[in-house]
Amino acid sequence: RLHFEEATSVNERATLLAAKGEHAKVLEMATAALRDHADSTHARALLAQAQLKLGEKKRAMATVTELCQAFTSTTDEASANADDVGQPLEITLKLLVDCKRSPDAQRLVSTLLSRVTHPRHRSVFFCIGHLISKLGLSKDALAAQLPLLCSEPPDRSTWELLKSMGDVTPLAVEAVLQKYIDEISPGHYIHIPTITEVMCKLPAGSFGTPANRGLQLLRECGRKVTPERPD
Repeated sequence: RLHFEEATSVNERATLLAAKGEHAKVLEMATAALRDHADSTHARALLAQAQLKLGEKKRAMATVTELCQAFTSTTDEASANADDVGQPLEITLKLLVDCKRSPDAQRLVSTLLSRVTHPRHRSVFFCIGHLISKLGLSKDALAAQLPLLCSEPPDRSTWELLKSMGDVTPLAVEAVLQKYIDEISPGHYIHIPTITEVMCKLPAGSFGTPANRGLQLLRECGRKVTPERPD
């Protein structure tokens, strides 16, 4: 019987074999791993991938359906664990997209994102966001969840999240930045440099050219500084 550490090592070796195109060996290793760890999404994803590569499409789709159920049936906290949504989720989503099941892929990421509601889940949000962008899925759910992960007032982690998501969902990042800008008043300019920094990393959009919009913001704030309110 494989211990967890051994099963992890088996999955890593199977991943390397899959990259080399040795799908029959991957099928054998993933099947063996699942006998001892039936709840391993990594092993099941590798199994589905190998089945499809070996022409067993019907079996592969059945395995993918099991994966979707596994991802969506876990507890809220478990489904918000970054370790559970890395490579296994990427393989699952790619198989769904490749097999013309993009609506199922969209439902899966939407379900997972609906559980990402706290700033401590930012790493999961980042992972799912980049998979959505990579596979060309809709970003609507991503944009809806982003504000929930931004602290009030914004902290360092919030700014890092906004920077990291600028290329993935720029309109949602712009909306969060605009909210912070609208809340700024004389005497509360501490976040202006960081807002400007994040803004300048965005692609051109509703803000216009990011550098010009950043300069405009600084000018607007500068005009509000008076001898009576030098802060």
